[in-house]
Amino acid sequence: MVSARPRVDPEPGLVGFSRLTRGRTGARAFTVFFVLVYLVIAIQTLSTIL
Repeated sequence: MVSARPRVDPEPGLVGFSRLTRGRTGARAFTVFFVLVYLVIAIQTLSTIL
């Protein structure tokens, strides 16, 4: 008979990416970063088309 695997505790660093993203300012910075990335992609796409 095969024994059950031991329980794995998730690392706190991996769950919340970092301690900064757990706070309100970290979440806001995360959102602003992705908005800026998508804006850059959209601007480059439009400049390529036109």
